[in-house]
Amino acid sequence: MSSLPILLEFAPTPAARPTYVGLGATALAPVAFLAPLAAGLLADAVGLPAVFAAAALAGAAALALLVWGVRDPRAIARDRAC
Repeated sequence: MSSLPILLEFAPTPAARPTYVGLGATALAPVAFLAPLAAGLLADAVGLPAVFAAAALAGAAALALLVWGVRDPRAIARDRAC
């Protein structure tokens, strides 16, 4: 599973796709760098179960945001066409 296909779906034109991919990678880079550091600090402070609980909560929050906060770009295009 990858975030790339949804980024490509959000691009309004094929010419805008590289920009969307670049912005997505730029937004993800700090998280990809800091998450393991934060997880290591959390594991040292309170143990591994807390790290897994935090990861599960973050994943559930991200899934909820995706399901209820993001509208399918293809549905938006269909609504505009009608």
